[in-house]
Amino acid sequence: MMGIKRHRPKEIVTKLRQVKVLVGQGMARIDANRPISITEQTDYRWRQQYGGMSIRPTERTETAAERE
Repeated sequence: MMGIKRHRPKEIVTKLRQVKVLVGQGMARIDANRPISITEQTDYRWRQQYGGMSIRPTERTETAAERE
């Protein structure tokens, strides 16, 4: 049995960008999630949490979380 994969904020933003590009090319959102190996629910949750972020703010969030 495989362990749970925890994605870092930087990886999440990158994957959300990949989905956004595929959707922009006319692919359905559900189909765009498949090559990136995330579920529709994960996509929704990540868009709610990280939707407007770029790489820079996620780096700050990541370093703040490491300090705690």
